[in-house]
Amino acid sequence: MKNILLVGAGQLGSRHLQSLAVSRECFNFSIVDPSEESLNITKARFEEVEGHKNHKLSLFKCLYEVGNDCCDLVIVATNSGVRFEVLKKALTSFKIQNMILEKVLFPRLDEYERAKSLINEKCVNVWVNTPRRFYEINKFLKQNFEWKEIKAKYENKSWGIGCNSIHFIDLIQYLTGSELKEVNTNKLCRRIFESKRSGYIEFEGILECKFKDGSILELNSSPELKTGMMRIETKDFVFVINDSVGTCEILDFRGKQVEVKSFNNPYQSQLTLPIFNAILEGKKPLPTYNESMKEHLVFLKSLQNFMSEVNGKHVEEINVT
Repeated sequence: MKNILLVGAGQLGSRHLQSLAVSRECFNFSIVDPSEESLNITKARFEEVEGHKNHKLSLFKCLYEVGNDCCDLVIVATNSGVRFEVLKKALTSFKIQNMILEKVLFPRLDEYERAKSLINEKCVNVWVNTPRRFYEINKFLKQNFEWKEIKAKYENKSWGIGCNSIHFIDLIQYLTGSELKEVNTNKLCRRIFESKRSGYIEFEGILECKFKDGSILELNSSPELKTGMMRIETKDFVFVINDSVGTCEILDFRGKQVEVKSFNNPYQSQLTLPIFNAILEGKKPLPTYNESMKEHLVFLKSLQNFMSEVNGKHVEEINVT
């Protein structure tokens, strides 16, 4: 029986649990969250899964209450503000084989190298949950087309550009194999917005992300926009990807339609188990911590500079989650 530790039993954490509970293999789940309400909601969602009685579920309010000291998988699905401390406690308290961290990883830039040192010291395989590279449509595109010096654009209505940009940055890095070089914040709205999550912030406007191979990704968030759409141009093809209707229109360089691929992007409640199985098979379904750390640092340093300019003083914490 594999031991699974889930820290953070909120909306996302409960979906991780639902995905894993589908497994025919018996799991021993330890769920940690200081909120009684969150634990109860997660337990109820777990019990919605057919076959949940094959597994053992234990609920705790802090990590020190967990009895198992060996974990086959740890998922840290807390908010970003406490994630580094949770990571540190987990790495020092348990023998861990694999770990999945939610993004945005940490709000303080100094926590990234500290986390890297701890992870290397404990020799743990750590992955970051930006799973667009695991979607079937994106694997199809990666395998069947050439991706050099591309131009990409994603726009949607107030979609949380601070919280979610890293998903699209990682997708372009996956397709091109090129690392993020810089992020231009000149076209962001010159104010900082309150996030839907208490204590966190968001942004509106346009970010221009440049990669080392010359690829460019433009990200646009505005209340005036409507349907989320991604457009990617290579030297030979144009791809128009609409997640809401599940279509990828492929055009040639003359604008003539070549093909329309239909797809269904999975929910998190459908993703975690196949991702875990892929990890156990030695595959690479998510970016490693080191890969994602590089993306995060370039992205967050640009937001830190922007926030410092807007506030008129140096900002230490970039409170996106």
